[in-house]
Amino acid sequence: MASLTFKGDTVDYMGMFDLDYTVEDGKVKIEGMNGETALVLKIKDDNTLVMPMVGELKKR
Repeated sequence: MASLTFKGDTVDYMGMFDLDYTVEDGKVKIEGMNGETALVLKIKDDNTLVMPMVGELKKR
């Protein structure tokens, strides 16, 4: 399972990489080490995130 920790202008991916990210239209995208941009998750509402291949994650 992957872990993402948002720290200022970067996101820490599993404690190994600090990657740049952007938020556009409720979509959080990271820029990988190879320069490609990937969708990490969508912000559905204040209590729900949607991750590709995982589905909805609700706030506890």
